[in-house]
Parts: sequence; C-alpha cells; structure tokens
Amino acid sequence: MSSTDPTSSSGKKYDFDKPVTITFTAKEWFDLTRMIGELTMGDYAPDAKGWEWLQEVMGVADRQTIINLSNHIIKACNQKLMTDQSEV
Repeated sequence: MSSTDPTSSSGKKYDFDKPVTITFTAKEWFDLTRMIGELTMGDYAPDAKGWEWLQEVMGVADRQTIINLSNHIIKACNQKLMTDQSEV
C-alpha cells in the first residue's frame, strides 16, 4: 500500500502551509463527509484503544482532527453550493 502521508520519506518536500484546492461533486462531498462521520462517531467508530492503535500504528490523525477537517469541508461546500444556487 502506498503512503499518502506527505511526511513519509518519499524524498519530496512539501509546503504544509500552502492551500490545496480539491473539486468534488455534491454527491462525492456528501459521501465523503458521511463516511467521515461514520468512521469518527458512528456505531462502528473505533473506541479509545482503537483510535490509539490507528494513530500509533497506521499514522492516522486523531479523531478530533478528522472531525475538524470534515467540518471545514462541510462549511466550504455549503458556502459553494449556496453561492451556486443564488446565481441560478
């Protein structure tokens, strides 16, 4: 499995403060944020020990960081969708 961690030793240098733009369809956005919600707060979300393992072994961000990212995506997409609807 290839690493998507920009801090891994791929030899590439990343500017971690540089903004990144990603384009989603409304369905992709909905599916992504729903999946994030399920994985962080749903019935099958890891317990405290599971999150500890994910962080230590898999290098996954902590639960709150993932929730904050999801909230950021939701806010940005909601603003974009509202702007697009007002132009119709």
